[in-house]
Formats: sequence, C-alpha cells, structure tokens
Amino acid sequence: ALQATVTQVFHAAIALAVRDLQPKISQARQGRYFSYSLVNLRHCCIPPYHKPRHAASVYHCVSANHLVVDLTVPAESMTSTAQTPEEFLATLDQVRNFYHNATIDADYLSIVPSLFNAVTPEYPVDSAEIPAPNQSPSVSLSSMGIVDRIVQPQQGPFEVMEPWVMGAEYSTGIGAFLGSWNGMLCLSAGYNEAFHLEAEVLEFLERVKGVVIEGLEVHDLADSTDLPLRVA
Repeated sequence: ALQATVTQVFHAAIALAVRDLQPKISQARQGRYFSYSLVNLRHCCIPPYHKPRHAASVYHCVSANHLVVDLTVPAESMTSTAQTPEEFLATLDQVRNFYHNATIDADYLSIVPSLFNAVTPEYPVDSAEIPAPNQSPSVSLSSMGIVDRIVQPQQGPFEVMEPWVMGAEYSTGIGAFLGSWNGMLCLSAGYNEAFHLEAEVLEFLERVKGVVIEGLEVHDLADSTDLPLRVA
C-alpha cells in the first residue's frame, strides 16, 4: 500500500533511530542523516556468474549518490521518542525516492571502479598512525534479500538453522543487515568493540524495530518474535 520495499521501510526507521540519539537543546532543530546503499551488480554479470549458483562471489558497489534524509531533532522538552505515522511516512518518502533513482545502467557500471577508488585511501609509504575515530558515525543498511534463495537450507544430512552474513566493521559506525530465512525477517548488525557495546547495539536494533511498528501502526506485532535481532 505504501509502494515501498521492506528495505526502504527499515532504512527509514534507521534514520529516525539515529535522529533520536542526537543531543537535544531547548529548541527543535533540523538535522540530516547521511548514508548510502549497496548496489547488487550480480544481474549485470555475464552467464553463468549472474545466477545464485556462484553464491560465494560478491559483485556490488556503493551508490554514486549519498542517501540524505532531512529530519527534525525535537526539543529537550519532548521527552517521548515515539514516532507519529505522518513523520515516519515523510521519512520513508525521502528514502523511497533515493532508491527509485538509484538506477543501474551501462553508464553507472562504467563509473564503479572510480567510486571504489574515491573511497579507498592510498596505502601509506611509511607506517602511519591509527586514524582518529569518526566523531559523527552513522548506521548503514545492507539488504540481503531472501537468503534461502541463495543458500540451500539443507545439503544432504546437514541443515542450516541460522545463516549469518556480515562484513567486518573497522570504523566507528554500525553496519546493519536485513534479510529473511525460512519466511522470517532478521535484523542483525556488525560493530567494532572498540567503540560500541553489545547491549548498546541491541538496544539500537530494538529501537529500529519499534520505529517500524509505530510508523506502520502494526502494534499487534510489538511483542512478536517474528523479527529476531542479532549482533556480532
């Protein structure tokens, strides 16, 4: 009914959950959530590499444009962090437009090497100091899709119960992953223990789940276990 995907819904919820972590002052103020999307390029590969048969291979790039979501950080007098459906839908509209404009064509593929080059620092000639932590970390989202279309749930006598897919997090930010297995959604996250605690990350994922429930007004799912949360 919202003309939005599950990924777009959760990315909007992440933006609002990050907003809720910002310090509040006497007056409401405008803020912006910055992130990006990971673009799956598998379908662009020549046969047979365009099919899940080569599931161990990863073909992706970051979006050429940043996802920018304009938000309002409420005043400190606003003690409640509950989202209104109108606020959630306005945020979702910005996220949905970003995803709809992230088209993949021959021109886009031609700039993929340049995109990776732009975000890859040069290897230092001499030993370098450890870079300072990012004081404005963000939370990214990778959509894994329907995982059991890629990994078979059973191979002979072996059965996969809870598949885990993630990337290493070396920065100050948090990498969230959304996928489904055996018909059940799962929201997980990878984080760097130098900057975050497990309880802190789990609390954030719970907040994201709460934003989705409040924004879509599906309060009957508030106590549901149909969205397990995991961290690593």
